[in-house]
Amino acid sequence: MLNSNAAHGLFRTEQFLNQTVEVLIEKESKKSTSQWSGRSAQNTVAVFPKEDYKIGDFVMVKIHKCTSATLIGKAIGLSKNN
Repeated sequence: MLNSNAAHGLFRTEQFLNQTVEVLIEKESKKSTSQWSGRSAQNTVAVFPKEDYKIGDFVMVKIHKCTSATLIGKAIGLSKNN
């Protein structure tokens, strides 16, 4: 069952590869102080380099990698929703 859930999670996050998603920055990443962690509108966790953004910003993030639970990308600018 666990492998099935992980496979479904990976299938779900892979749908975002090479896409740009809007992310609300929630906190510093658990694994790196140089990255932000936030959630997309689909409630998927995304991490990306901090640059000049801050907690509470809506940021457009280009997704280039993923795990079964996390999108990994690079911010390309603030969302129009700021």
